[in-house]
Amino acid sequence: MLKFSIVLLALLFSCSYQARKPAEDIRFVKDGEYDSEFPVLNTSKYLEQIIPSLKLISSLSFYKAYQFSLEDSVTKEQLDPQNIKQKALAEYIYERPSTGTATTIFHRKKELLFLTSNHIVYHPDTVLSYYALENRPSEPSRYIHTFSVKIKQTINVISVPRSAQPVILARDTENDLALVGVKLHKIPKTDLPVFKYPFGRASELHWGTFVYLIGFPQGKLLLASTVVSEPNRDDAHNFLINTTMNQGVSGGIILAMRDGPPNFELVGLATALSAQSQYFLRPDLKSKDPFIDLRRPYKGEIYIGQRLGSNPGIIFAISAEMIVRFIRRNIAEIRDNGYEIPDSFPSPADPALD
Repeated sequence: MLKFSIVLLALLFSCSYQARKPAEDIRFVKDGEYDSEFPVLNTSKYLEQIIPSLKLISSLSFYKAYQFSLEDSVTKEQLDPQNIKQKALAEYIYERPSTGTATTIFHRKKELLFLTSNHIVYHPDTVLSYYALENRPSEPSRYIHTFSVKIKQTINVISVPRSAQPVILARDTENDLALVGVKLHKIPKTDLPVFKYPFGRASELHWGTFVYLIGFPQGKLLLASTVVSEPNRDDAHNFLINTTMNQGVSGGIILAMRDGPPNFELVGLATALSAQSQYFLRPDLKSKDPFIDLRRPYKGEIYIGQRLGSNPGIIFAISAEMIVRFIRRNIAEIRDNGYEIPDSFPSPADPALD
């Protein structure tokens, strides 16, 4: 009986054993294309060189608004600076803040040039809002509800040495791109951090291409890794990425790698989140009594507030090709403002973009 058990055990062991093949080296294949796999080599030291070139940028505008009654049926053609106050039902001041990300792409002596999103820094001089059609509430009528005039705007690039007020040197409303110039009061003793990696080709991105996104959501500098979705979604080679970053990431740079680090290329700029307007009731923020007892009924003035509620996960990106063309189109104007930009600026990864 003992002999039979030993034979059976040996038979079972021999049946369960399978020869193992040596594992293949799957780190990455150098094919000259953008990587779709998570990097297996250390990228931190290269990202730490890039991150200081990104800055938090903010803009604050003040508007004076004139509100009209629907009964007066004021149209755009009837607006007259001479009698606008007489026609207005009410006048008030409000502010329009915006924050986002700016990347330092050029520094020479006292001159700094930043790449960012147009909607962060550009606020129109006048804003019109209209009453809705009675039978189609989702559509505006011809009659003006409020006419707003910008009375002041300031732009601030955080953690930049003392400088004059930043200036919008060039902008592209359609592609949501802007170049902001800053002139320092004096030449810094050491070179300021500048983004020195080349601009890539978003047209060569694929579904699942691995990318990094760096920006300032909620005013905090964050780094995220994700993959590309819907590459070449239009003729401009714009694309989508999937990340949980929210408001403030606009202007953030999107980096891809060719054959691993340190071969980073800027392939796009985050320009917009998928978002929906949310309305809510709020108390009078200018009340003489700043403290509100939440345990008792509120008896003060009530106002309607509005905010954008983001849909986490969807970010629209402008392609590197559009960014390079935008900068090249405005080189002459940038130089006219005293910025000594070289002819080869910016540096593309592909000479075909020159």
